[in-house]
Amino acid sequence: MTGKRAGWRAALVCGTASLFCFLQFMLQGAPGMFVPALMADLSVSPAQIGFISSAFVCTYMICQVPAGLVIDRWGARWAMFVSLLAVTLGCLLFSLADTWQMAVLGRMLMGVAAAAGITGCMYLAGNWYPAAWFPLIAGIIEMVAMLGGGAGSVVLETYDGQWRSAFLDMGVLAAVIAIAIAFFVRDRPSFAKDADLNLDESDPQALGLVDTLGKLMHLPVFWICAFYGGVIYALISSFAQLWCIPYLNNLYPECPREVAEGTALIFLGLAVGTPLCGMMASLTGKNKPVLVGGAVLVAVAMWVVMYQPLSLLGMSAILFFMGLASGSYALVYGAVRNIVCCRIRATAIALLNALMLIGSPLFQPVSGWLLDRALASQGALDVASYQAAMLPLLVCMLLSIPLCFLINEQRPKRPARRLRHAHVWIVRGKWLNCIR
Repeated sequence: MTGKRAGWRAALVCGTASLFCFLQFMLQGAPGMFVPALMADLSVSPAQIGFISSAFVCTYMICQVPAGLVIDRWGARWAMFVSLLAVTLGCLLFSLADTWQMAVLGRMLMGVAAAAGITGCMYLAGNWYPAAWFPLIAGIIEMVAMLGGGAGSVVLETYDGQWRSAFLDMGVLAAVIAIAIAFFVRDRPSFAKDADLNLDESDPQALGLVDTLGKLMHLPVFWICAFYGGVIYALISSFAQLWCIPYLNNLYPECPREVAEGTALIFLGLAVGTPLCGMMASLTGKNKPVLVGGAVLVAVAMWVVMYQPLSLLGMSAILFFMGLASGSYALVYGAVRNIVCCRIRATAIALLNALMLIGSPLFQPVSGWLLDRALASQGALDVASYQAAMLPLLVCMLLSIPLCFLINEQRPKRPARRLRHAHVWIVRGKWLNCIR
């Protein structure tokens, strides 16, 4: 296979697989688009709606490590194919639900099946692209996933509350993606040779659950990456998705529409920032400088948003900048990829993803408890209440800065070439000589 043809094949493989992540993020936020219709059709309360929605995330997080073990054992192609068929079944079950328990069961099945999405994509990226370009490809995959969340809000709005039809169509889409993965995705190029960095790949116990988790737990870099990614994920879920609009409404009570638009700029910046940070890491051949720089810039942006008086236009610009710098979290996948052998790569990424997700359920109750205390003592929530609630998040972001300096990463075997040749390397396959 020629370099140009192999390069296009790598792009086709990873691009097709990333559609799974696109669908996953669309499914994750889908119930929020149909809350009134779900409450009316299923005769449920808001608390039960919350339970239906959270069933996806809970099972998704729990099944991360099992999904990683399956991918390491049997490969991403068929694991993702079977998972997408299960997603189709979950969507069908949800669309036919006439009780909230049946709806929860459908959401749980979707969450279990979706666990193979991001892990499988990162596994394929690690096999088809050299280490020097993995941060960029990981950033692009994360961008595609976020675009799925944004596109879901737009597309699902057109269903005008017809949630059964919407989930049935998403199930059909999952089946179509499954067929595409079966036809176009392969686990690795036939000539690829996986480098073994820190762990002994020839160890017959390398595929065992206890042995695999034990090796990962003893790697300090793994915990640093999990902490870093978890803090930024908590920033997005706790601040951007939960408390940002109420906080900004206290600052700018006369501009509710502009406040919502300003909050959306965080996610726009994040979608741009993940491939941008990945490009910077690929060009320099190192993840650490971009991780450190991202942590510093996110911390500064948080401090400005929380404690500095700004016009609404200036605040919107800082929120976009915060999202842009937060894109550095995608580099933790590359840092972990570089410290494990290929036989446990998917399990390592899956465990990392699960630990990162823990940040959200940890920080949201803490911030809620602090706001409850302020409400009980003051009778109303003001700007100072939100500042105090977000302070633990800022402290953890500051703590991640010195921790990043402890990452002792290995430089890729072949450094990246000039920026103006980046697209040639990625698409036309000129990088293939370094993994032959």
